Amino acid sequence: MQQRCTLCRKVIGSGEERVLCHCGRLLHDRCADAHTDWCDVEGNERWIGAVEL
Repeated sequence: MQQRCTLCRKVIGSGEERVLCHCGRLLHDRCADAHTDWCDVEGNERWIGAVEL
């Protein structure tokens, strides 16, 4: 089964770094930095995440 990044929706390969956020989203390591500001759980701008998703 292929795993996809919740943010960019690209397939996460077996050799790539994965990040499981506190909110439950699986992300590429490069997408995790972009996600931290609007994370539903810990982000300063979490209201944006609710509007975007």
